[in-house]
Amino acid sequence: MRLSWLFPAMLLAGCAHRVSAEPPKGGAEGKNLGAGTFAQPIQRCGPHDSYYYVAREFQCSDGTNPFAGQLQEAARARQGAREHPGGHFVDLYRVPCSSGDVIVYVDMYGCPEQEAEIVGGPSPGLKRAIQAFDGGDFPEAVRECMAVVDQHVSNKDMVECLAITPAAMILSGGEPQALKLVGGFCSKLPTGEHQQIRVRFVDQVVRWVFRGSKGRLSRAELSVIVGRFATACGVNDAQGA
Repeated sequence: MRLSWLFPAMLLAGCAHRVSAEPPKGGAEGKNLGAGTFAQPIQRCGPHDSYYYVAREFQCSDGTNPFAGQLQEAARARQGAREHPGGHFVDLYRVPCSSGDVIVYVDMYGCPEQEAEIVGGPSPGLKRAIQAFDGGDFPEAVRECMAVVDQHVSNKDMVECLAITPAAMILSGGEPQALKLVGGFCSKLPTGEHQQIRVRFVDQVVRWVFRGSKGRLSRAELSVIVGRFATACGVNDAQGA
């Protein structure tokens, strides 16, 4: 079955969400706390509160904010996320200050409500996507995952959907789009000493391909798919892919 894929740019960027301009409800108390660090990120309450901080409360060294309060622009500045040893994913935002780009580190799980989402397991949207995927309805799995990413329910669910989506694409005959999606997402992931993050993502995608194929793919065919995804993600066999 071949699909006419409408390639979701939001999955490539990981940040093109519909963002309300209203102040966050139940968010952290607002004040400029600087850029934070990976070890000690800025604690916020959910994606909207995170955007609010980056767009309105963070200040460059000259006291300005280039986003001028535009939450959508802050969302677009998200450069991906890194898994923190504490179990959360820390979001990285690139803020174009006049003195040079500044990376702002934000932990969107810095409140009980968001912490509960992690403990509570997969969101209903991700559960529906997995159910559709396991049932062989790959277009529906992609649609559900697009909704999960668009709503930015949690970084963990988003990453899972970013693995399910290219797997569903390649199992439906959309290999070029699947490889393009993986390449775009991997371009947001770190390189160098953190290269293993890319390797783990490729492994995650391939595991979904294997699961969805239900034994129809031979080991040789699966090996070819691994190589193509690894190349798209910028990793190779020497790095563990």
